[in-house]
Amino acid sequence: MKENLYKLINLNNLKNNAQLIKQKFNGTKIYAVIKGNAYGHNLKQCVISLNNIVDGFVTVNNTEAIKARKYTDKSIVVIGSLLEKNLTSAIKHNIEFTIQSSFESKLIEKYAKKNKKICKIHIKIDTGMHRLGLHTNRELKKIVNFIKNSCWLELAGVCSHMGGDENGNRTKAQFIKFNEILNECNLFNVPKHIANTETLFLNDIYGLNIARVGIGIYGYGNKNLQPVMSVFAKILHISHIKAGEFAGYGTNFVAKKNMRIAVLNIGYAQGFMRIYAKRGYVLINGKKAKIIANICMDMTIVDISNIKDVKIGDYAVILGKSKNKEITAKDIAKKCKTIEYEILTNFNLITCTKYC
Repeated sequence: MKENLYKLINLNNLKNNAQLIKQKFNGTKIYAVIKGNAYGHNLKQCVISLNNIVDGFVTVNNTEAIKARKYTDKSIVVIGSLLEKNLTSAIKHNIEFTIQSSFESKLIEKYAKKNKKICKIHIKIDTGMHRLGLHTNRELKKIVNFIKNSCWLELAGVCSHMGGDENGNRTKAQFIKFNEILNECNLFNVPKHIANTETLFLNDIYGLNIARVGIGIYGYGNKNLQPVMSVFAKILHISHIKAGEFAGYGTNFVAKKNMRIAVLNIGYAQGFMRIYAKRGYVLINGKKAKIIANICMDMTIVDISNIKDVKIGDYAVILGKSKNKEITAKDIAKKCKTIEYEILTNFNLITCTKYC
């Protein structure tokens, strides 16, 4: 392989994850969340691969939705705040929208009427996330009536979003509130969705009619799921450093002994978080190579003193497997005190992607 740096997306793992989720929660429609370029996995390839497995897709905006429409005829729901940009094109492409205000319902009707196209609407309720969603039942009823009386709008769903918690108490409280609102507003016959990967695996009662599954599709959130993304960086240079000498920028690293080091073609400009320096490692020939010094913009220095047969042009595993060892996004996230989502989407900055 000629590339100095590339991502490998295992489409078989992607499909297997989707099939496992689909089978386990039979009766719940599975909508794959493909926002953020499919969490860094490539929107186009993921939609094509998942199209015959999942029931629909979720994007964060109109632009993503229109792009996804090129590769699927299934439902595509824009879950983010409504943007007027590309709205005409999105309506023409049968994109569904999530709204949280009377203003948005009227705006969509205006464009739907103008284009003589019936548009499907999902209403979002804030059950405790305090991000997007309606806050009062009065406004909810008002919007429902507006949609029912419109010739250009169709109520396709009512939804909310879970904030998540360690013991499940917050999730349970949000679910109870969601059902109370549905009962008071007489919306139980409307398709409902509130679950993400975490809540779906926490208790299948949260599945309802539709589950919006993101991180699980890409291999995280349950031990039975397989990571889809691997990242490989080429060794650009090999040298020796003597005890007492500095390496990299600044004076954060000084060698305590004579060492053999390698320079990799990846840095924070390619999504390899700078905070990971001196905490993490990469894999070379199935061995751990500890990161030393500060991670640079485009390069990373690792210790290969105890790894045999390493040469310039070999590949280091940044994310993925090497022989019997593996580095997952969860492993990196733990050391960086963040979440898998951030690690995966950071690697969006790597332009070369291969598939298997």
